[in-house]
Amino acid sequence: MDSPSLIAIHNLSLGLMATIQFPAGKNPRIGNTIILEGITYKITGVVSFTSVETYMHRLEQNIHDCRIEKL
Repeated sequence: MDSPSLIAIHNLSLGLMATIQFPAGKNPRIGNTIILEGITYKITGVVSFTSVETYMHRLEQNIHDCRIEKL
């Protein structure tokens, strides 16, 4: 996988929230731009999990929930 892969996207009152699987060795950073399904977005936040099990499972697959903004 060379580019991020969109798993889910939700339009919430606080903005767009996306569940994204990133390529191995690439982690989301606030301010990064990514292209999902042909649309360019800027990462404005990365969500942390309180559940260790959820965090570890997603970390193994490099899956992150990110707040994004369409550019």
